[in-house]
Amino acid sequence: MAARGVIILLIVTTAPCQALIARRNGCFNPCKRRNGISAVPNLDFRNRISTFDFIHASSLHKSSSSSSYKAHLLASSSSSDEAKEPLNIIYTIQVIIGQALLIPIAFIFASVLHTPTYGLEVPENNDFIVQGIVATTPLLAMAASLDSLEKYSSELQGVTRASLRSVLYLFGKSRKIFIAIFVSLLISIAAGFGEEIMFRGVLLTQVLSFLQSQSSAAPWLDVAWISGIHIDEWIAILISSILFGAVHLITFTYAAIATIAGVYFGYLEVSHDHSLAVPIVTHSLYDFVALLYAHFVVTNMTNKERQDLMKENE
Repeated sequence: MAARGVIILLIVTTAPCQALIARRNGCFNPCKRRNGISAVPNLDFRNRISTFDFIHASSLHKSSSSSSYKAHLLASSSSSDEAKEPLNIIYTIQVIIGQALLIPIAFIFASVLHTPTYGLEVPENNDFIVQGIVATTPLLAMAASLDSLEKYSSELQGVTRASLRSVLYLFGKSRKIFIAIFVSLLISIAAGFGEEIMFRGVLLTQVLSFLQSQSSAAPWLDVAWISGIHIDEWIAILISSILFGAVHLITFTYAAIATIAGVYFGYLEVSHDHSLAVPIVTHSLYDFVALLYAHFVVTNMTNKERQDLMKENE
């Protein structure tokens, strides 16, 4: 139990670290006001991306981008110049490695905590891919709902623009369809596996194990509740989701949205016999679609809109 407590404490302490990194990179409060005027300008509807379209903006921020690359993004250019635009290779590799590192870290935590099979059992029905694809629908519906509310909230607009700025640093201002598909696939798979193993496979499982050990003293924990999921399972889902939201603390709104997503991923894990197969597919697919969509939104912007987007972070 002592080792378990130490590891869980380490997981918890990553939250303020993520917040400090985000604040250092200038994305903690993208809606900050300058001289009493909001720093978030209005964009045409076709150039907006839903707030929930990208959950990993903190890891895709510009901390490792060179000043010369930023100058390139700020510069006006013709369509022929954009066609020759190179990919920011170093930054792209750093992003992919940063996401992929979460996988071995999650496995180390799982091994130390003796988490059984790390939640990676393949369901017996073998249709988890189809189930994962279908389960992406509510997330897309949530994104659409937030998109409709975004015009009423500068906070939502700010989170959206932080995400767009991150994708602009990642892929640049010209459309790179095949490269964007390949890189988005790598990032999405790494995030899907790493975050689901860490937060649902390890953290949720450990919290649930602790609660189940207390069932004799608190029998109400074992009572089936919403959707037939027991109260102790819902508590474990909520705790792991709050921590999932905390490590996405770019803004409080962003963290709240990530927490809601975490509850949904936790529900998928518990409702599928504690297998991570479905939530991994859902998580990866949603991130993949969101990254590509953001890339198309950024490349549809005018040079002036992209320049305004970049200058907001100065």
